Amino acid sequence: MSGSLLNGALIAMGALGIFDTVLVHWILQWHRLIEGSPYNLQMEIGVIAVSAVLLAVGLRRELRGRKAGGAGH
Repeated sequence: MSGSLLNGALIAMGALGIFDTVLVHWILQWHRLIEGSPYNLQMEIGVIAVSAVLLAVGLRRELRGRKAGGAGH
């Protein structure tokens, strides 16, 4: 798998996780992770944290690859 493809996948998964949790779960309140669970907020915060890490890693890898002159490492 090329570096740019992996970086793009990390960025997309991170951004989608944050977008889905904030917009669909919190703002629109269409559904929850587990209906009726008292731990939904903690789980959703965990999803945002993991998504933020994926996003940050993907962006950092992509920027590092561009600075090195490659397509992404």
